[in-house]
Amino acid sequence: MSGVAYLDTSAFLRLFLEEPDSEQVAKAVEDPAEIYALRLVLTEARVTLERLRREGRLSEEAFTRTMDAVEFYWETQIQVVDLTEDAYLSAEWMASTQPGLRTLDALHLGAARTLRKELRKDLRTAAVAFISCDNRQLQAARTVQFNTPIAPTA
Repeated sequence: MSGVAYLDTSAFLRLFLEEPDSEQVAKAVEDPAEIYALRLVLTEARVTLERLRREGRLSEEAFTRTMDAVEFYWETQIQVVDLTEDAYLSAEWMASTQPGLRTLDALHLGAARTLRKELRKDLRTAAVAFISCDNRQLQAARTVQFNTPIAPTA
């Protein structure tokens, strides 16, 4: 294992819910030694799973099993990134340079850019992979030189 990856909510959820690109996400998180995410990812994941349960798309048993898996993975695999002033400023810059970028997407990218900057300062690594399943976000990540192991779809 080597490298660092930043995981957004769209990718995080695919580790637990069967989607067409779930296999790609699982493969993308196999390699990095360190996986980072905003605490926001856990909140978004919980809200999404609750919605799926309410809509009947997840049975009570599947909901409980999935929530347990989410909690375990979060506690054992994810290092939490804080939303610092630098991350907010970076998110605002991303939003001003990337038309159509949504607020939460800009926050994820701002946090990932700040993480990359901090890791470079510590001379730990210059490369941070940005793992997402959101095309807009992936395209924006590529414009600021993130490696995106999951390619945007057409």
